[in-house]
Amino acid sequence: MHRHMTRVGFAASLLFAMGAGAEAVADCTTGVVLSERGGVLQRYRLADAPERLQCRVNLGSDRPEATYVYAHTLTNRPQKRDENGFWHRWDQRVETLIDNNFYDAANPPADRMVTFKIVSESLEGTSLPVNFHIAYVVSGALKYGVIVIEP
Repeated sequence: MHRHMTRVGFAASLLFAMGAGAEAVADCTTGVVLSERGGVLQRYRLADAPERLQCRVNLGSDRPEATYVYAHTLTNRPQKRDENGFWHRWDQRVETLIDNNFYDAANPPADRMVTFKIVSESLEGTSLPVNFHIAYVVSGALKYGVIVIEP
């Protein structure tokens, strides 16, 4: 089904570099809001980054059609995450992203919060910085934000 599937052997697969940006404008532990313009949601130094990196998103009135996690690499090899935590090469087309199924439309959360699971192992040994994008589609629009891990 997915030819380029690799388990999060992160040191080899996600060597992302995105330039410096604004300081963190939100807290992924209490809930962030994604937008069509994107932006930096959270910025961590590697020493302070949680090993199980996740981000809670406040959906407000949005009802996502699909949820995504993706990253770009230092070697210009963008990666997309699937719902099982595996990473795949990505051609940077939104229509080829893999739904991570973080949101269940049949059973929406009462608090309108969804947790995006990004990685569940240490990023030690990974080339830094690493930028992870979390996103969802609602009414045909992609809403997203970026979590940056720096040296």
